[in-house]
Amino acid sequence: MFNESIIKTNLSGMVGWNQPTTTGYDIVDAGNLGSTSGLKFDEGNSLVTIKNVKETQEDKDIIDVDFNTFLDNLQNSCIIDVLTKAFADKSESVENKTLFPYEQRFENSHTPGSGFVGVQIRPSLNKRVSAKISNISVAFDAVKTFKLYLINSQKPTKADALAEIEVTTVIGQDVKFYVLDFDIPLSGAGFSGGNFYLGYFESDLDGAQPYKRDWENASAPILSGDFLFPTFHRFINHRNIDNSGYIDIRFYRMGITGTTINVDERDSLSDGHGINFEYQVYNDWTDLIIQNKTLFARSIQLQMAAKVTEGIMFSTRSNSTQRLMDDNIRNLAAFALNDTTTGIRALLNKEIQNIRKTFFPKHRIMVKTLR
Repeated sequence: MFNESIIKTNLSGMVGWNQPTTTGYDIVDAGNLGSTSGLKFDEGNSLVTIKNVKETQEDKDIIDVDFNTFLDNLQNSCIIDVLTKAFADKSESVENKTLFPYEQRFENSHTPGSGFVGVQIRPSLNKRVSAKISNISVAFDAVKTFKLYLINSQKPTKADALAEIEVTTVIGQDVKFYVLDFDIPLSGAGFSGGNFYLGYFESDLDGAQPYKRDWENASAPILSGDFLFPTFHRFINHRNIDNSGYIDIRFYRMGITGTTINVDERDSLSDGHGINFEYQVYNDWTDLIIQNKTLFARSIQLQMAAKVTEGIMFSTRSNSTQRLMDDNIRNLAAFALNDTTTGIRALLNKEIQNIRKTFFPKHRIMVKTLR
């Protein structure tokens, strides 16, 4: 898995376009002309030209600004397509667990204070691992609507929350809410390091009290007064097994100043205080891709060639340049795309395989003789 937003920001512009000399098509802006690798899309194949792209995209009246946006989006699409192929079957989930997997009694409750109550999540130092909260459950003794926030310690304010969700409680019941954007990134998103806090401001409860998890099987093991959940017991990469990866999860009540969490003013809690959630740990290749981004330039160039050529083959527009609708040019495009030796797809597949060998080499079996 990789973070698409971060990837697009860092890989876009590695390959660019040449400014056409044809009158009426010299419309490419500076952003789409730039190429940090030196490669140009229109140098990858003779069919890949700005003229052909413009005449086969759907809007025959497209203005220059919108066409450049189209080119930018097309490049980002090529980047994601290449990485999806290169890292196919390498983004598997490592672990999927519920914090408190057992039932509770819904009998006793905690009296709220005046701070921020929640879970501190300290992610692994191994940047090839990320975590995601997939759903959150809340259990309170009154019907109440309030918000849960995911906040990073580097910007510990309600206004700077990475994500938030409004929940409505039901008396005597765990209520589950599925979430999409409660990610625990190890890099990017404006953060490099820091802890993450998932919880609520007690002042928002308006008298509602969180249930204690006082069933004999309802609490997770306690370690040194805090909850510690080592996850990701093994990390497997293409070289070795690293047992250092883990996510540290602890419960705290922290002081606040207005809507800012005081991360250094905290008391350990021995209970979730109404919060439970399910989390996933998975392989994250974002950092590795960015560190080696130049390795993807040629494949991105070829992926663009494939998309442009397909556009020529399947365009349904009545083009001002009628030759694009001619059977001869369609046949030429089909050959350029599909030739098993020198075709665009063959070259792209070879490039993808080379990338996979670089990142995931197969080790040779060593044979030794005894003397």
